[in-house]
Amino acid sequence: MWAKMQLDQLASFYPGIVVEKQSAEMSVYRIPLSLLVSKNPLYIRIDCPKSFPSQRPNLVVLARVIHNDINPVTKVISNP
Repeated sequence: MWAKMQLDQLASFYPGIVVEKQSAEMSVYRIPLSLLVSKNPLYIRIDCPKSFPSQRPNLVVLARVIHNDINPVTKVISNP
């Protein structure tokens, strides 16, 4: 029940959300984000554990992003 409410809430903010995978441990969503600087959406993936919110989700940008605050090897933001 909670997963359905979670998906409905995400879909209200981000139309076009796709459920990529669901298991007993995790739900994986692909979300298109519209940016003013691009004609094409930027896709992110949210790996949401079933124990959310006690365990944090993992967010993955599904594109090559270059920025001074993002380590090119680890992809971790160095200036949160």
